Amino acid sequence: MQIEDIQVEYYNCGRIIYNPELHDKQGTLWSEEDIEYLCKYESIDKSETVAMALGRT
Repeated sequence: MQIEDIQVEYYNCGRIIYNPELHDKQGTLWSEEDIEYLCKYESIDKSETVAMALGRT
């Protein structure tokens, strides 16, 4: 399945609604690599982009 095939729905505020195909790590413990990524990119990228890269909402 391609990312283009995934139906994305949004809340009224513009935030993506949880989708298990996009948010595959939602509800799991954070790995050390995830935390390092978050610390590295949280100040230079949009929170939505970082969340998608980490598979979280």
